[in-house]
Amino acid sequence: MPWPTPTDTPRLPEISPQQDSAHPWADLEHLARSPLEHHVARAVIEHAQRLGGPPEDPRPRLSSMTQVGQLILGPLLGVFTVWLAQQMMLRQPHLVLFAARDGLLLRQLYESLRHLPGGHNLPASRYLRISRSLISKASLRSDQDLAALCHSPFAGTVDDLLAERLPAGLAGVSTSSPDAPRTALDAAGAQLALQRAFAHRDQILQDAAGLRQHYSAYLHRLGVREGGTFAFFDLVSMGTCQAGLEQLVTADWQGFYLGFYRGMPDWHGQVSALLTRGVHPGEHPSWLLGRYHLLETMVTSTEASVSTMNCAGAFLSFAEHRCSAHLACLEQLHAAVRDTWASMVAELSSLISPAALAGGAKAVYPEFADRLWRHISSTYSRLELSFLDGLHLRDDLGRGMIALRVPT
Repeated sequence: MPWPTPTDTPRLPEISPQQDSAHPWADLEHLARSPLEHHVARAVIEHAQRLGGPPEDPRPRLSSMTQVGQLILGPLLGVFTVWLAQQMMLRQPHLVLFAARDGLLLRQLYESLRHLPGGHNLPASRYLRISRSLISKASLRSDQDLAALCHSPFAGTVDDLLAERLPAGLAGVSTSSPDAPRTALDAAGAQLALQRAFAHRDQILQDAAGLRQHYSAYLHRLGVREGGTFAFFDLVSMGTCQAGLEQLVTADWQGFYLGFYRGMPDWHGQVSALLTRGVHPGEHPSWLLGRYHLLETMVTSTEASVSTMNCAGAFLSFAEHRCSAHLACLEQLHAAVRDTWASMVAELSSLISPAALAGGAKAVYPEFADRLWRHISSTYSRLELSFLDGLHLRDDLGRGMIALRVPT
């Protein structure tokens, strides 16, 4: 995508009245409130028009994951990376930890900013191997913890819950087919899971203590120390992993998210998010947060999800349910995101370099980022993405399938 240089005067490309109602990006520039957003809007609109059809149906014709990355995912992750970098310049943590698996791609974008003017002022980062499953297992210290784990919301069978949330080897294996949708576990199922867990109570708590020791040692190797200040990044979350880290290492933990749900009323960790339940209090809920599972499926890395650590301190992963075609699809998509970001960095460095962001002027607003995602989530029918009609991507643990085509 050819990004307009900062010397260009941002302007909305010519769109006829007939096209205006059908063009999915007609209002994007009107939402832009910063110089960066104006340039991104102009580039996205011009790119969409080049891919558009005839005047009677000007929707962009996307024929590959590369084009999805260039037109939709790349600009969205690009503006979020700028927001995150500006937060890091302000907060100055000792280290930025990008959580697996969604953080792998975002860390690559973030690290590229450290090579621009003023990059030495951006905190260093590490890729953190973590998952809700691992942190839940490491947090088990008492009967109360076991009860809370078994009664927390879960979609799947009793065997699924025990296999995914308790130490390996005690609960058997998941009984759900990788392709079968999973329903929420009811109260009777949660109670049965708790009874089976209590039958192995001593072994579970002993294994959890060993996992805490191994994982704490891993955090130490990454540079996490008691009393330090650490930024924790995840794409969309309600704080489960951040809360678990706070229990493992006494430090100043600060969470940074593209989207955040306050889902644990008894937890009061420090959180900064570009998008929350509403773009503004009292206004419409975020389009992105309403459809974030699709975003996670597209951003997540091709590595398998971490399950636990063994007695030697090595990571163990869940079985990979995604097929080779899905993984190749992700690689193509992520390559397009990296290429799009490289163009932004090369042509808009005077706006997004750490030296420029240090000035304090706000570079990214939530309404603009939310609108970038809305193209694929809520106005899908206004894009021509027919090549995706038969393509479905699996979610993290094979709990059914997530279609890329989202009904409007």
